[in-house]
Amino acid sequence: MSKNSDASNLSRRKFLAAAGTVAAANSFVAGKAVLSADGTSQATPAPSSMSYLVTIKVDPNSTTNLFCYSAQDQNGNNVPMPGNSLTVNVGDTVEWTSSIKGGHKHLAKVRFTTTSPFSRNVFKWSENHRDGDKVQLTLFEEHYYCVGISDKDAGDVHADDPKIIVGGRGLKAKIDQAESELHVVKDKIGSVIELLEKAGKEAKKDGKDSSS
Repeated sequence: MSKNSDASNLSRRKFLAAAGTVAAANSFVAGKAVLSADGTSQATPAPSSMSYLVTIKVDPNSTTNLFCYSAQDQNGNNVPMPGNSLTVNVGDTVEWTSSIKGGHKHLAKVRFTTTSPFSRNVFKWSENHRDGDKVQLTLFEEHYYCVGISDKDAGDVHADDPKIIVGGRGLKAKIDQAESELHVVKDKIGSVIELLEKAGKEAKKDGKDSSS
């Protein structure tokens, strides 16, 4: 094997080592894959999506608590609703159901007034039924909606206006995270470029030393 061939192989090994650093840096920064103990690549698990059922109870005889809201997740666990608001994340599913004290038949509607975290802004159902949808990515984190329940038996209509808060993964949060990760990537790329330039200089030096 010639001296030039040995120098070429050395340069190639250093280049591949530096390129491997680029790939590793990109994997960790993007959070898409990490190396396990045996050296295999494993995908980072995505956050688990939740399902929530919001129950709206109406007591026509109450002068202080006409509406009462409660929520449960898919496992039957109670979920807090401070101020009648439910905090959810993109990818979660929210459904509504309702009841009127005394078992009155009724029609119910939820209508999002200005912005909706769902593919539609109106949901309708009757007693013993439910309606809902999956939370989508939006520009806003708070979404107000009105509740209207028409009591078929008493002929009354009851209304309220709680809100849904999409927490943690709104569009602004994603943009901020992307900008932060971009700065990290730029720093990593700068370090890798320096490694490549150093490897190239050393390869040239090794080639000259081998030919002398």
